[in-house]
Amino acid sequence: MDNRSSCATSSAHAGEPIAGTATASTPRWLVIEHAGPWPRKGLPETLRPDLRAAVEAARDAVPGTRVLLARAEAAPGEDGPRVWVARAGESDRSVQVVRLAPNQPASSLDLAARLRGERTDGEDVPELYLVCTHGQRDRCCARLGMPVYSALRAQAPDATLRASHLGGHRFAPTLVALPAAAHFGRVQPEDAGALLEAVRRGQRGPARTYRGRTFASRPAQTALCHLHDALGEPSLDALQVESEDVHVDAATVVVRHGTDHHTVELVQAPGPTPLIKSCGEAATAVPGWRVLAG
Repeated sequence: MDNRSSCATSSAHAGEPIAGTATASTPRWLVIEHAGPWPRKGLPETLRPDLRAAVEAARDAVPGTRVLLARAEAAPGEDGPRVWVARAGESDRSVQVVRLAPNQPASSLDLAARLRGERTDGEDVPELYLVCTHGQRDRCCARLGMPVYSALRAQAPDATLRASHLGGHRFAPTLVALPAAAHFGRVQPEDAGALLEAVRRGQRGPARTYRGRTFASRPAQTALCHLHDALGEPSLDALQVESEDVHVDAATVVVRHGTDHHTVELVQAPGPTPLIKSCGEAATAVPGWRVLAG
């Protein structure tokens, strides 16, 4: 592939801001282990039909749920696939993993109840790192994601998975840390140690890789990233969204920092340079949220 025509190179060379580009308004995650091929979009036809039905029903029943496929180093084998259920909201956070036995009906997992926190008998997972390596969705994800996956797995082998499309492959390599709800992009293999240390401390890590928190809206993500820089605040939870008023191309976000409140005014406008949003597509103007004041 000609690197000049890749979406990740186009975005990086144009200096497209990374702040406020995370997967948005997504406080719940279902991650399904699947060793077979992944389609470009959606769930694979080779997924157990009852598991597909259970996943789709849970996603529809619990708003703000994103479904991903994941692959570990070893295939699921005779014990059946695992399902990770992440609650990654602003204050309600946990990850649990359950395994679906070969003869066990998928409906018995009660995935919707788990997403709502009504059933918590799974195995607790303190941290989970999902690195997008979904080459069928975009070539940049596989080409750039695999080295980052390998670097992270070397330091957190039990907590790192290859994942399907996370969103924003033009920021590849991209990864999500759960339950911290922190989305990163343009991560390099040498960033693995610092990124893991930051997430474990509840911090955002290097600003050049931090896209935002996945439970927040895009305007709120942008406002939070702006205030992390303006206030010199490394802690993710030190900044809390108090309110937001979002219109088509303008937004006002109020953020609490300790006893202080900060009002951030934003506008949505196309970037100055056309970008390739996905490899193989023509360059287009890509809108983004920009801070006007705050």
